Amino acid sequence: MQSKLEHSLPPVPEFLFPTIPSWTDRYKPKEQRAKLAPWIVRSGISQSQPQYLPPTWASYVQPEGQLYFASNAAPRTVTEGDFYDAVKQEKFMKIAQLVCKVAEARNIVLPETSELYLELSGSMDRCFYYFADHATQTLFWLSDRNSEDLGFGDVASESQSAYVLEEQYWLHVEQFPSHRTHDLSLRLDELIPVFQHGECDQRTSESSTFPYTAKQCKEFLRLLYYARENPHSSFNVCYVARLWGQMSRHRHRTLYGQQLARLDRTVSVVDKPEKKRGRVFTATSHLLLGVPGRYAADLDKRFVDDLVCSYVWQDFLTKAHHEWRQSLNFSFALSIFNAILLLVPETSGPLAIASLLCSAVVVVSSLALQARPSHQTSPAPSAEEAGSYLYTSSEDLHVSHSLAFALPRAFFLWATALTVAQAIVWLERTISEHVPLEREVSMCIFAALALCIIIAACIPWRRWGAAVSGAIRRPYRWWRRQQRSADVDESLPFICEKV
Repeated sequence: MQSKLEHSLPPVPEFLFPTIPSWTDRYKPKEQRAKLAPWIVRSGISQSQPQYLPPTWASYVQPEGQLYFASNAAPRTVTEGDFYDAVKQEKFMKIAQLVCKVAEARNIVLPETSELYLELSGSMDRCFYYFADHATQTLFWLSDRNSEDLGFGDVASESQSAYVLEEQYWLHVEQFPSHRTHDLSLRLDELIPVFQHGECDQRTSESSTFPYTAKQCKEFLRLLYYARENPHSSFNVCYVARLWGQMSRHRHRTLYGQQLARLDRTVSVVDKPEKKRGRVFTATSHLLLGVPGRYAADLDKRFVDDLVCSYVWQDFLTKAHHEWRQSLNFSFALSIFNAILLLVPETSGPLAIASLLCSAVVVVSSLALQARPSHQTSPAPSAEEAGSYLYTSSEDLHVSHSLAFALPRAFFLWATALTVAQAIVWLERTISEHVPLEREVSMCIFAALALCIIIAACIPWRRWGAAVSGAIRRPYRWWRRQQRSADVDESLPFICEKV
């Protein structure tokens, strides 16, 4: 809603539309295509003929290769539009002058540190704009706007909205870093400690909110130290602006500086209505031996308040892939064993067939889950991809995805239980007519064996193996330390005598 003061000011021309840097179509497929053709290699030292621009205007190249144009006279303006086109050139310059007059009429002061971004639509009947101020590192427009109109997320207070605008400012600097490198404040003395703290936090906390891993922080710090030595390079300005944009987004999402700041990635701090999964899911989870419930709880923990870090989602997919592959490999062994049992007399055909069907479900579901593009771990999924996937999954409280993820492990456990039951049935039929006592003892042994197999299927072998290996090596390491201490004590008198 617009304020009364807004209604009393002259209106903004209808062809001017506010935009933000994150709405750029720079990385989208272009309708036009570059036409390649042979060229003439001229004799001598050849130089391309320069294309002339109006006074105060110059062309620049963004480090990724994008050509853009900027003016260093009031109003300072930047654009990606084709300024070599005479028609567009005249249009841009007229719009820039008009925007300045509208700002003056609406009592908006344009600081010398600000610059105007302009972009014409394809039909040139609309012009998108925003102002970026390098002193306050924020964006502003000619009229009041609702945050929804500009695609901004909700905030907890007015002070938190500064991080939303700061993120867009750094996106602007990232897209146009080459024309004012000496006028920018990259705040590297502030950004470097942020990543140092982030690295330490990741190494000492299992639920850190920092968006990068400790290894990534270390790599970024190396780049930031280099940028501090050469802060006026457009290449350094570009990646420092990108990192600052990520930090501004991180501070907005973690409610940085607020009373209810997000200090733990797994704890919700946003007021939302609590939703519970239905009894059907609970019953189905029990039928599948609790595996869907485990996956649902894990997804809830990793996607809190509609936020997720890329490394958190990649860690989930890595563990899930390991479990799916493990279930797939074990199910092949069970399938061969049950196929052989079908040829053995005194075995139960229905149990063998049921176990084979469970193994078939394991094979099909495991291969289908691993083949799905959204479940791939290489290349690493971005935070946007992970967020989009989990947001869709959270619409039904992760019910459907949890059930799908649980199929390989749950049906493998069922196949294992049916195989153990098959062995018990075979043993009972074999010895039931001979020695009743041995029958009872054997059934107890096989029941214990079945319990051990089911428990073994649920053990994280890699973690367990590391724990056992550490326990075995611990006495040896203690003995070695004692030996070194004794050697040092024996050598001390000799050293003292020599001194």
